Amino acid sequence: MTPDQTPGLSKIIVPLDGSGLAEAALQPAERLARGLGPGLLLVQMVDPRILSYVGPEMSGTYQNLYTSLDRTAKDYLTALAAGPAKAGLAVETAVLQGLPGGSISDLARNTPGSLVVMSSHGRSGLSRWALGSVAEKVARDSLALVLILQSRVVRQQAG
Repeated sequence: MTPDQTPGLSKIIVPLDGSGLAEAALQPAERLARGLGPGLLLVQMVDPRILSYVGPEMSGTYQNLYTSLDRTAKDYLTALAAGPAKAGLAVETAVLQGLPGGSISDLARNTPGSLVVMSSHGRSGLSRWALGSVAEKVARDSLALVLILQSRVVRQQAG
């Protein structure tokens, strides 16, 4: 493939988990989208591990709980998408079911020309080992471009 045939940036994927840290990646992603032209894809994962706490005696509740989590995630993403959409950016939202790192990596792998923009706590050593790192898994496994904003950088931009 020659350089003029290389697909350009088509989508900026912004994983969100409801935290202020994750939401801090939205502003840099919006600036990139305005400057480079791709649309935004805001995503949130419904982690199936939370549903493992529902015992067999509550099997009818399982579907209600999943439906509630899915609806809450959709409402959250719709609210966050309103600002960039009002500013003229193309914004899509998606709720995925799965473990966060794997779900984000799969989405990026299956979205040609994507860039993942996400925040990270920037943990190292034992805390990263104990808590895991979604950002590290995405950077390692996604095959897409990944921009990771460390929490101290995000705090400096906000302050």
